Amino acid sequence: VSYINYNRRKLMAQQIKTKMLVTKLPFTLMMDSNELKTKQAEVTRTNPFSNVTVTLPRYAGMVYDKIKAAEVNEDYDTMQKGLDWFSRNFTDAYYKLLD
Repeated sequence: VSYINYNRRKLMAQQIKTKMLVTKLPFTLMMDSNELKTKQAEVTRTNPFSNVTVTLPRYAGMVYDKIKAAEVNEDYDTMQKGLDWFSRNFTDAYYKLLD
């Protein structure tokens, strides 16, 4: 029984480490104190053309929002930085939301 509990704890520790990986964001994102407390929370974003919905970590949802705002404002440098980052870090979501 203790062998199973040891392996379960080891697996949980690996999952936590995976969730805590730090990735360099393509640009600065502003978060208020409430968002910082729940930074691991997930958000959903929907492709406006296909109506496909994807669940993302909060910071990835904020990057998506900034990409869409840059598209509207015709800030193509910011948009491209965000698209490059999104395609490398959230490939599946990139193809569902942005491609």
